[in-house]
Amino acid sequence: MTNEILWILFALVNFVLITAIYRMFGKNGLLVWIGMATVVANLQVLKMVELFGVTATLGNIVYGSIFLATDILNEKYGKQEARKAVWLGFFTLVSMTILMQMALRFTPAESDMVNESLKTLFDLVPQVAIGSLLAYIISQNVDVYIFSKLKERFDSERFLWVRNNVSTMLSQFFRYFNILCDCILEYNA
Repeated sequence: MTNEILWILFALVNFVLITAIYRMFGKNGLLVWIGMATVVANLQVLKMVELFGVTATLGNIVYGSIFLATDILNEKYGKQEARKAVWLGFFTLVSMTILMQMALRFTPAESDMVNESLKTLFDLVPQVAIGSLLAYIISQNVDVYIFSKLKERFDSERFLWVRNNVSTMLSQFFRYFNILCDCILEYNA
């Protein structure tokens, strides 16, 4: 199966899962999704793939689903709940980073077979997490702000797709701008 087909399936699976968790658990399901997706996206971002002739990081689809979740929260429960969800994702990523850095400090048993793999993966997380946290907190807050402003202007249900797409596109721009700045700073260091 090609990466492009797998990428489309991956996007569909993400959409189905976020829809399922919302239908089964409502607002709490979306809050759990945001925390989980923040961590998963920051792990997947370490994997580089070729898509449509371009090298990309894998975490973009899961990360994009966070925008959808906060937009649903903003639409159904208000701007304050969406902001709370953004901070929940932020706290989740910080917590995972701290806990995994502490876990790496333990001396592994002689029979341990995964410590080196964990070190390979999670030794990179602090560097990734710092840049990602900045991009996350800015882009997610921009998304919540733009969505709520668009909701004030275009309150009708038929404009929900406009609110969602415009807020996500503009906030993604801020995310990619932050990531680009991080890459430039890292390259120059």
